[in-house]
Amino acid sequence: MLNVFQYTKDITEIIDLVQEQESWKAICPSPQKADMFREIINELGLGDKVQVLTISKFVADILALGEEINKVSKSQLLMDLWTLWKIKINNDYEKYRFCFDLFTEIRSYSLSSEIFVDLKDLIEEQYHEGITLFNAYFNSLEIVDEQRSYNLVGDLFGNSDLDMSYIFWGYDHLNANQIDMLKRMGEAVEVTVPIASNILTNCDNLDWPTWLTTQDYEDSTSDEKEIEVRAYEVPKGRISEYLEEINETRNSNIVHIDKTLSLQKINSLFFDKQNFKVSYELFNHATEDVFNHLNELFKQGKKLEANLFVDKISEISLKYLKENKLSEFKVSLTLKETIQKFIEQSELNENIEIGDLKCVKEILSLDLPRSSFVSLVDSDDLGIYERDFLLKNFTNGKNFLFVEQSSSASLQDSFKFSNELMSVLSAFGPLQSKKYEVLNLKNLLSSFFIKGGEIIFESGAFENSIEWDDILKDIKFDIIDISKSNRPNSLEEKKYTSQKIKRISATRVQSYIDCPRKYYLDYVNKLDIGARSKDIIGADIKGVVEHDVIENYVKDNSEWSDSKHLEIITESFENILETSGVTSTEIMKKSAEAEIVAYTTSTIKELLNAKKDLGLKLEFEVDISDFNDTASGRIDLLVDYNGKKYIFDFKRSSFGIPTKTDFEKYNKIQLWYYMKVLKDAGHEIGGFGYINLSELDTSLIYLCDEESILFEKLFSDCKVQKLKSTMEEALVSFSEVFNKIINDIENEEKYIPAPKNAMICSFCMAGPVCPKSDSEID
Repeated sequence: MLNVFQYTKDITEIIDLVQEQESWKAICPSPQKADMFREIINELGLGDKVQVLTISKFVADILALGEEINKVSKSQLLMDLWTLWKIKINNDYEKYRFCFDLFTEIRSYSLSSEIFVDLKDLIEEQYHEGITLFNAYFNSLEIVDEQRSYNLVGDLFGNSDLDMSYIFWGYDHLNANQIDMLKRMGEAVEVTVPIASNILTNCDNLDWPTWLTTQDYEDSTSDEKEIEVRAYEVPKGRISEYLEEINETRNSNIVHIDKTLSLQKINSLFFDKQNFKVSYELFNHATEDVFNHLNELFKQGKKLEANLFVDKISEISLKYLKENKLSEFKVSLTLKETIQKFIEQSELNENIEIGDLKCVKEILSLDLPRSSFVSLVDSDDLGIYERDFLLKNFTNGKNFLFVEQSSSASLQDSFKFSNELMSVLSAFGPLQSKKYEVLNLKNLLSSFFIKGGEIIFESGAFENSIEWDDILKDIKFDIIDISKSNRPNSLEEKKYTSQKIKRISATRVQSYIDCPRKYYLDYVNKLDIGARSKDIIGADIKGVVEHDVIENYVKDNSEWSDSKHLEIITESFENILETSGVTSTEIMKKSAEAEIVAYTTSTIKELLNAKKDLGLKLEFEVDISDFNDTASGRIDLLVDYNGKKYIFDFKRSSFGIPTKTDFEKYNKIQLWYYMKVLKDAGHEIGGFGYINLSELDTSLIYLCDEESILFEKLFSDCKVQKLKSTMEEALVSFSEVFNKIINDIENEEKYIPAPKNAMICSFCMAGPVCPKSDSEID
């Protein structure tokens, strides 16, 4: 019989049920959950009655009782189906990968071929052809994947004398095949799925628990009471600065809200006696190094003979061995074996393309060994844990939950496929939504806080989040003040010699406005800690090309021509790549060229039309030192119309454009400074703006001359803004602010880290090593 065991407070209420049977097997979704349940069972004194397994171990054990099956790994399927896709459809790996994911998603709902008919009108023809092809391949070879395994386990219980009782615990989701397996098992043996009452009463017909059974659940919502919790709010990214004051004894367990942890997250929370374990992709760096070498082979063409490719792998393998780079050596040997298997699959694979390289790289990531980092401590009494450990019964130290500002994103639904497709799939089984996960987290947090747990959260962690609003509905925070005076000052008290600025640039002054410490690193210490890859065509390179293309096209042409546009892009692109020393694969170049085409087309057409209709004088890359020899900088586009100057700066996206508020409060000073220089030189300003090359109509444009018709012809789709004061008044106010900033810079002695906002730190190269302890972020 399949039974949902409804518990009120926590899983320990299962004790009476377990004692009713001689022996049980508890099946958990992961080794971590299995360890937790084993600990719970042992604490209840039931260790001799319950054997705890992972679901993968359980499935493997049951299948071993039946006939031999053709079980194929995911890495092998990736290779087999990619070869099929190339033979029958095309050589676009990204489209293949999408189709592979779609096929595996569909199989988690139903193994019947009829489902493909229902989906035919909802997906592109090539994807429907792909999933039909993959399904035929599975059926012809009787391949047993994970989903088919659940089906076979259900069949074996239905046709055997298995009599053990089972508990399935710790699942955030059970898909349609897993639910069918449990139902088939329930026809032969006792199967129990423990779920908290307050979760069950909030589930609806789309949630997986309601697919298990039609039994009614006891409503427990009336028992909910408000819980008061000690809470500490810290600025984003700065938990390590406050942690010692929050936990003065350094005697704590910290549960991070994320479901998985990285070394970076561990480092910000770690004290010297805490236990932790974090997964580590042992060969990631080595794999990147090997494939960087191999990518070089594709720079001159799209294909490479397979035997030459294998020879190259052998060559770099020997090189790594001689250099004693054993990780790279291991990767290259494994890669060689994988490529040889790939070549043997089809004559089509006798030439290696960039898509094949992507496929093989993904296969290696699945097949290479993984490892973990663990802390070397005498005792595991205290530790740093991921979210699932909210279930753990902590017996030592204070217990904290840590919530980062970005946490709400992990609690929101994000389906890869269309709503129409998911609607069809929902008729076959429960959707894997975040609703159950949110309900479960709410239940875990209530239990954690009732036991005395406290919370540390980053500013803004719960803002504009429906999920967190629901989770915290019955929780009241008692915010504990964290005194800055008790925190150590990690910035060395040191005075620096003040400096007179000989040439003023907007970029330099903006750096100081953003953060004095950033200014120090850039312009006083002149520290260059930015790393540029010679294999990557970054946004900076694309931006330079785009500026160059717009200028060269508009200066030398009066009409639009697609072919001329592409010719100028190709020439400019090659020159700038050569000058910057950047090399890249052909596919990266083509991708970058396509982006440059998209980013420059609309702006060039706008400028050509306005130039023709109004007879505009257009100047590009204007050096402002021509107007003031103490000024430094270049104006992207300077337009002369009816005796007035219009100043424009090109940005690649809306992200580079300041908000209207930031601009008008002089928090972003680039255009203000250019206008000040031109005004001081005797020129009248008619208008100005930031031009968004990717979405022209989202540009930020201001008109100062109400009689001007310029913006009726140029950038006419953009909303034109007006200043609240006259241009004269605005520039006078700016000059006062600007002169004060220059005075502050020239008399600065400490360069204390004082970022204007958290985003400044996110894009500062010195962010990871900068001491920010002595100043608050606004």
